[in-house]
Amino acid sequence: VCCVCLWTLVIISRFIRNCSESEVPELHVLGQEQASKIAKKDRFEVVITDEQFLADVEQGIILDQFPAPGGTAKPGRRVQVIVAAGVPMTHVPLVIGLSSEEAIDDVSAAGLVVDTLRYAFSDSVFENQVIAQLPDSGTVLQRESAVGLTVSLGQEPRRIIVPEVMNLPYEQARYLILKAGLSIGSVEYDRYIGRRKGAVMNQDPPPRRVMERDDPVRLEVNYPEDWVEPDSSTTSTDSLVANIAETAPSE
Repeated sequence: VCCVCLWTLVIISRFIRNCSESEVPELHVLGQEQASKIAKKDRFEVVITDEQFLADVEQGIILDQFPAPGGTAKPGRRVQVIVAAGVPMTHVPLVIGLSSEEAIDDVSAAGLVVDTLRYAFSDSVFENQVIAQLPDSGTVLQRESAVGLTVSLGQEPRRIIVPEVMNLPYEQARYLILKAGLSIGSVEYDRYIGRRKGAVMNQDPPPRRVMERDDPVRLEVNYPEDWVEPDSSTTSTDSLVANIAETAPSE
């Protein structure tokens, strides 16, 4: 008789406990608002305990939960969830007036990338200082987005003389050619075994020749496997100046 009574008490206690518990709802891939409504119907409370940045998941979507769905828990219990924080965003820093090196460092520190570096003559801004930036400072962008900078070449030279750019890296050669008041002509690539990768192997016209403003200088560059051909669609200093006319600082 005692055993029967004891077994009856166990069954009754389990029945009472099961009746007082509810099934934990499935909240995965739901938005926060929808998940809260569903949980509230079953008398649960949704609590965000962590966020994860996922580029391909909309902000606020639930990624994981505890307790897991399908189990039972007492009403009023908190369901802890991890939600997507969306794509990480950042603000474009103000880099006008900085040296090109400082500007690139500040842009990188903000989680952005300088993908375009243009040059223009300026009578009011020292050489190697940033004249303009795009987008403007304060603009909110996704991290890893591109920022373009325009850097001062200093004052325009009175005489246009072809610089010596042989064996220099392409970007350094490009800078010197634009600074001399010339433009980048055709750029051809070839492989030179044992020579400096990405460096200028030939130039035409040769150095020290007197030229006219924006005359082109043609280059031949050593072309390694990882070399990405630069965009030379905008190479004359006049067109560079035109692109920053509205954003350049006043005299």
